[in-house]
Amino acid sequence: MALLCYNRGCGDRFDADKNSDECQVVMVGVKCKNTGCKTIYQGPETDAEICFHHPGVPVFHEGYKYWNCCCIKTTDFNAFLDQKGCTTGKHCWIPKQDKKKVACRHDWHQTGNQVVVTIYAKNCSPEHSSVEANRTVLTCHIQFEGDKVFHKDIHLWGVIDVKSSFVNMVPSKVEVTMRKADAVAWGKLEDPKHKPEPEVTNDMNNTEQEDVKPDWYISDDDISESDWEDDDEEDKKESEEKKEKQEDDGPPELEEPADVPPEK
Repeated sequence: MALLCYNRGCGDRFDADKNSDECQVVMVGVKCKNTGCKTIYQGPETDAEICFHHPGVPVFHEGYKYWNCCCIKTTDFNAFLDQKGCTTGKHCWIPKQDKKKVACRHDWHQTGNQVVVTIYAKNCSPEHSSVEANRTVLTCHIQFEGDKVFHKDIHLWGVIDVKSSFVNMVPSKVEVTMRKADAVAWGKLEDPKHKPEPEVTNDMNNTEQEDVKPDWYISDDDISESDWEDDDEEDKKESEEKKEKQEDDGPPELEEPADVPPEK
């Protein structure tokens, strides 16, 4: 399914072979973004030059400065900056952006012959986005607002005609119009029989393992105040009964002294 240009009145479809990152406008005077390369863009002829750069990262240790890709150590910072790249490649005039996956609001509606999925992704990038489908699965990968990425695999409720389906991008949203293979009403967008695999999360680093208690252990939280009061009343009643029994029996009898033999 091809993407339509969202410029009003254009009607052209996006071609990944023709509309690539290299087609973006590069201003004269822009420095190559590859680390260690100092080449300045002077025009299309600059692209033919070889780019010498460092694919590694800088290391500063015990006064020495070097790149971990070539390990040429020096103590002079200016000499470190002037080190020629150890790897050759193509110049990069456009900085690469870090992408992060996010959730994005989306919904759907249907007509007699079509199902339309709307993804509310503002200012999406056609050259970094893709929409793929077969007869029963729709895969949307949308990059929007610079570095945000929305990705979703939709297992469809019904069957679609891929060749008659298309995608339309406008500044405020992305619309995927799918042609139904059969003119029947869909109960839902997604197949209820399909159960996506749950995301695996590792919570062991954030939670501590609880202490294992023996079967006879009873926490103080499991004993209510009424339990303590019942025990106090029983002890008090038992002590009063012992006291009354002693009063009824009278004073305790004195023991007779034992005979002690005289000392020799």
